[in-house]
Amino acid sequence: MSQREIIMLGHGEIGRALESALVPKSRISIWERDLDTWEENVPLEELLKPGCDLILFALPTSPHQEIAERVHKSSPPGVPCLTIAKGLDADGHSPAYILKSVFKDERQFGVLYGPMIAENLLDGLPGFAVVASKSEQVISLTLELFAGSHLHVAGSDDVMGASWAVILKNVYVPLLGAAEELGLGDNIRGFLIAAALKELSRIVQRFDGKAETVYGLPGAGDLITTATSPGSHHRNAGMQLAAGQTDELLASGTNIRGEGFHALKMLDEHKMIDFDDFPVISAMRDLLAKPENARAIILELCENTSLLQ
Repeated sequence: MSQREIIMLGHGEIGRALESALVPKSRISIWERDLDTWEENVPLEELLKPGCDLILFALPTSPHQEIAERVHKSSPPGVPCLTIAKGLDADGHSPAYILKSVFKDERQFGVLYGPMIAENLLDGLPGFAVVASKSEQVISLTLELFAGSHLHVAGSDDVMGASWAVILKNVYVPLLGAAEELGLGDNIRGFLIAAALKELSRIVQRFDGKAETVYGLPGAGDLITTATSPGSHHRNAGMQLAAGQTDELLASGTNIRGEGFHALKMLDEHKMIDFDDFPVISAMRDLLAKPENARAIILELCENTSLLQ
């Protein structure tokens, strides 16, 4: 079988990790731009030529709107797109929402989410993901591309469930990091994970996703991986919050860096959920506002009998 032609948009650590899994089945053309000068390594429109099999968005959510519009204008409509972005843009929109709004019904797309830490993949260690799409073409192509590689992929049609599960799990992870820093024991880790997943399944259903998706790779799989990985930014940020190291977290700006913190801010600013209905995510908002109260905030959650059921 001849090599598939893939255009990869972005070439950060996760992009390079996916490249390691895609080669040698695919020939990959890389597009990226300098974030300081905005200079592109090659004009995107020059890459978007007939013959491409897949366009892979391996970049953050914020530029998705602009890049998707350029892609849709300059590449054949039969070329599908796949995104691995796990955040919300400034309007509170997910990557799946952005791609759907730009492509409408004229181009197929999917999302690829699950526990696939870049460092592990670059070391040749196993990773796991779900490709969620309404298109059987996108699912079958993605399964073909990664078949036999160290990234093990399954298919799903629950785009909304996979999207919101993977985005919102990062909101919960700092709570687990904070509990670890405070020495609250191993038992509380299990409690917080169970409570977070139960709550996350309710939120996902409100966003038209399936509850069972939360307990698969995009939800539970990625949540547990991120909450327990020593290199996890969100886990370590929660530990720093509980340790009172706020200055270090804010060293590069006025907001704590991280997709989960931005997602929490978007949920609040755009009133996307009623926080009173979701005590665990509310506790995370309280932790961010008053990290000096971390112990009391987490222990109060333990007294919420509704979370024990």
